[in-house]
Amino acid sequence: MLLDITNSGSNTLSNLVVTLGDVPSAKISGTLAPKATTNAKIVLEVPAPVRPTPLAGELAFQANGSPSSLPLSLVVPASVFIQPLPITEEQFATILTSGAQLFHASASVRVRDATQAITKLAELLHVKVIKSSEAVALYGRSLQNHHVCVLVKSKADSMSVDIKATDGSLSASLINEVKHAFD
Repeated sequence: MLLDITNSGSNTLSNLVVTLGDVPSAKISGTLAPKATTNAKIVLEVPAPVRPTPLAGELAFQANGSPSSLPLSLVVPASVFIQPLPITEEQFATILTSGAQLFHASASVRVRDATQAITKLAELLHVKVIKSSEAVALYGRSLQNHHVCVLVKSKADSMSVDIKATDGSLSASLINEVKHAFD
């Protein structure tokens, strides 16, 4: 995961260290000038990647030679752990009708442009468009191999989003991300 860090202050920062939990997670070499941005690659171990995971820590740094730190908190959304995978329409239909237990979550959200909204939805949830007609079918799979099936129906100024996943917490978490993104 990449974490963007922007120096919004007026001093150049050095010796930046991002710590999440008790372990230093990333060290940023060099300096960070005022108004500049850098990113840090962070490897996370998340105990329950089917729901949002809050992480707390700190950003330690030196400014004008004096050590300082700031509290850091971030929430890793469940969608980070979804991969868009290509499957056929038949495979998509089989997942939905196979008898496997699927957990359903849905929402209706306001949109201006359905095409742009579907693109935004696919990027947000890390799912791939499988079929696009009067309803759009999208698919992804979690790193734990949970199926994520999304069906979108567009209306004049809204769209209904139905998510079916093989984990109930995952489908609920993903629909909450959708509601928040289109709020």
